[in-house]
Amino acid sequence: MASIPDNYRDQLSWRWRHFALFSGPEWHRVLNLRTAIFVVEQECPYQEVDQKDTDSWHLELSYDSQLIGTLRVLPPGLSYKECSIGRVAVHCGVSATRSRTRTHEVGAHIL
Repeated sequence: MASIPDNYRDQLSWRWRHFALFSGPEWHRVLNLRTAIFVVEQECPYQEVDQKDTDSWHLELSYDSQLIGTLRVLPPGLSYKECSIGRVAVHCGVSATRSRTRTHEVGAHIL
């Protein structure tokens, strides 16, 4: 697996928090990214938002203050007997910053 160059990795910031700790604008950023990936890019016109988000923990990955990746961890019993990971999204948009995220396999790093 290709690794992110040190100078790029040093500029990544991670944030781990429960849904209850998000402000409205912060949660909007997460939903905006997930919708851009799952609904627009992957052309999956399905309900992206569900009640499981409110009981989950969320990991955000930012580069240069831009949200470029996110995932959620669902507690045991919410979807499965064990805890589970879902809604893994890494942006590859048109900007130079975002297009580098998939080149450097940021999705693998976020997992």
